[in-house]
Amino acid sequence: MAVIFGLLGIFGTLAEGNLFGIVFSLVLIGGGVFLLKRSGGDRRTDSVPRAAR
Repeated sequence: MAVIFGLLGIFGTLAEGNLFGIVFSLVLIGGGVFLLKRSGGDRRTDSVPRAAR
């Protein structure tokens, strides 16, 4: 959700040239990506199933 709000915010503030809005939107996007990576994990690194080991 934070990534979507960040993207909407950055496009909205680019037209106005509001530096605070751009920085705040980038923080929202970065935080959202961090939380998505932290909650989901990278499941593709384990190429061999654990049962096969």
